[in-house]
Amino acid sequence: MGKNLVKSYPLRLDEELMDKLKVIAKKEDRNVREQITKIVRDYILRYEMQHGTINTNRAEHMLQVTQETIKSAENYKKKEMKISDDFNVNNILQASAYASKKTKIYETKKE
Repeated sequence: MGKNLVKSYPLRLDEELMDKLKVIAKKEDRNVREQITKIVRDYILRYEMQHGTINTNRAEHMLQVTQETIKSAENYKKKEMKISDDFNVNNILQASAYASKKTKIYETKKE
């Protein structure tokens, strides 16, 4: 773990945009690739400050969604609304435990 893998992505920019990007990169003492990376990082940082952290770990995301579903189910139950036979909070709790277990397995494999 600990290594950041750099991913390649073919990017097509019109000539004027590329020329302007080169000028900015030169003024900031970066090459174009470094400048593009900085621009993307800055944009993502602003986005996350506005909308919250973006979770890129799929297993953690699955667990988070499951936990949000459980909270919704518990809130629904607390309001004493009718819950159909197909909708069982205990089943959701079991699914959450399963997702949590899968997250631990996924994290172990990642290391």
